[in-house]
Amino acid sequence: MATYNYVSPSGLIVPDTSQILADTENEWKALFGDDLDVTPDTPQGMLIASDVAVRAEVAANNAVLANQINPNYAGGIFLDDIWALTGGKRRAASYTLVDGVQLTGIPGVVIPSGSRRAANGNLFELLSTVVLDNAGRGVGIFQALEPGAIACPAHALTTPVVGYTPPGWETSDNPQAGLIGSEAQSDFSARKERRQTLALQGRSVAEAVFSNVKALSGVNSLSLRENTDSATAIIDGITLAGHSVWVCVDGGSDEAVAAALYRAKTGGAGWNGAVSVAVTDSWSGQKSIVQFDRPATRPVMAKFTVSAKTVGTGDPASLIKDTILNYASGQLTNGEEGFVLGADVSPFELSAAANTASPSLFIKSVEVALKAAMPTWSKEEIAIGLNEKATIQVDDIIVVTL
Repeated sequence: MATYNYVSPSGLIVPDTSQILADTENEWKALFGDDLDVTPDTPQGMLIASDVAVRAEVAANNAVLANQINPNYAGGIFLDDIWALTGGKRRAASYTLVDGVQLTGIPGVVIPSGSRRAANGNLFELLSTVVLDNAGRGVGIFQALEPGAIACPAHALTTPVVGYTPPGWETSDNPQAGLIGSEAQSDFSARKERRQTLALQGRSVAEAVFSNVKALSGVNSLSLRENTDSATAIIDGITLAGHSVWVCVDGGSDEAVAAALYRAKTGGAGWNGAVSVAVTDSWSGQKSIVQFDRPATRPVMAKFTVSAKTVGTGDPASLIKDTILNYASGQLTNGEEGFVLGADVSPFELSAAANTASPSLFIKSVEVALKAAMPTWSKEEIAIGLNEKATIQVDDIIVVTL
């Protein structure tokens, strides 16, 4: 029967199936005689091959199950349980939200919550009832009907949905693109984030500060620097007061971020940043002002020159645009973080992301530029500071098909 080997230093358990065929053939010969012909083209050889396949599959399944105790290879509920031991949890799926949708129709018409509009074939529903004013206008918030990375470009939410459009409601329009939702966190991404939040239960050290903030709902990324000297210092382009901590956070509410920073603070250290939040200590009742920064956005553009190898690729422009939007928001299944704080915009990485759209697409070149009416295209990286984050919109992704 199969034995199992440990691959050091990773600790991965793999089945050793090299002896399964020989063992199975010997069992048949012991039963039917040593002169039994067990070559693969004989009936008994075929039955032996089937038996070997079943045994190898069982051995492989056992190895997969055994590896669930290793957090670097665990998945599903096994990974969730291991992560829970250090206070972490998988990020749930979220819905795309479209705010500030302008509604028009007959004055006084009631548009109830649950009314729907479609954008590019995707359904969105109104979250709260809207009553049109005397001018026949109103503003509402729509949410995608299904969770996940469903894009809603600006001015796309206009299509009525039969059965979900009350009489008197005439038009809808979204001046701004929707805030794209996300799929439930994949095992690959969850394993990576677990390693980033191992110090959730720690205090004072930089890793604990990072872990506590990164684990907050809605936090996409953060940058952290600390100044251990008594004098003010400029560290990686950021000015820090003496004995202080600087954190820049993308996402999460101000109150939640401040509470997490205070909870994991370096004892006696000060804060830096433009955002100030008063936090009350749960033990002493003393109020402290916690400071941190929010990132400045740097809108960028990307131009892809591609060729389709075969018929049936679909629309290359749509495939690449959807893939790059998912990459930028960290929604690719390979766990790429995409556009996070301090991450330079790399044409090489954008090309690698676009390659995941379809094996039939050949990316000939990728150029990037800061967003402008007359962009300066380049194949060099765009530098992004620790307190900055690159952003990209669907209209700023240009696909040239050869």
